[in-house]
Amino acid sequence: MECLAALEGVGDASLGEWEERGETAYHVRRRLTPEEQAPIGDACDIRGSAEGQERLSRLWRYLHPAVRVFASEEIVSAARAETGRRR
Repeated sequence: MECLAALEGVGDASLGEWEERGETAYHVRRRLTPEEQAPIGDACDIRGSAEGQERLSRLWRYLHPAVRVFASEEIVSAARAETGRRR
């Protein structure tokens, strides 16, 4: 599969790898190795947060209109999920 070939030499699937088939895309997520993670720091999900919204607004004008739909849906779904976790 081409998406897996693109990840050759990146991360460590034995630490965790998830594949998800969406309506329009196939996603592969993989944990980084400790060496890859060290300079970056801990991962933090900023979807649905003020920081996530700020980052999206800065790049919005560069996004293709079709991608804007997906980006907006991701922000909204993440915000709903976050609200549900707080209850």
